Amino acid sequence: KGQGESPATFVAMWQHVVNYFRASGVTNVKWVWSANVDGGGGKMAAYYPGDSYVDDVGLDGYNYAYSQSAAWQTPQQVFAASYNELENITHKPVIITETASVEANTGEAAQGLSKASWMQQLSLYVPKLSHVIALCWFDQPAMVEQSTVNFAVQSSSPSLGAWKRYFADNPEYHGKLP
Repeated sequence: KGQGESPATFVAMWQHVVNYFRASGVTNVKWVWSANVDGGGGKMAAYYPGDSYVDDVGLDGYNYAYSQSAAWQTPQQVFAASYNELENITHKPVIITETASVEANTGEAAQGLSKASWMQQLSLYVPKLSHVIALCWFDQPAMVEQSTVNFAVQSSSPSLGAWKRYFADNPEYHGKLP
């Protein structure tokens, strides 16, 4: 919301664009409807344009931790409620369209938390989500609350090592081309 659209106008716009492409004979577009995780608040369904207008669905979710004055969250805490909400809307394939974690601050690190361990947890959690077909890591710095947060996998040696071990070198995460 925020730019004046309501759920009904968003759905109408989405369907209009899909119908326009179809009427123009465009067949090489994949329609991916993606929402930010929202704690399973039940708001997604109102914005969903319908299975006949969507090929895949997605979720964006981050472990912002200290960067948003929030507590450290595991991948399950980030995604579970919204994934369940999405499963109640559709059974379309799911893409984790954006995800990342901050590095742990000093207090979090003292508790044994780290970006590297978050990556390991994510690599073990995603296969439990039966409809997830892909995952995209937001691999760059970003502005969050007027400061730069480095979400890149190479933000530390342990983080880069975890990325290589749990994703790059893990056959579970190698794509299969048609």
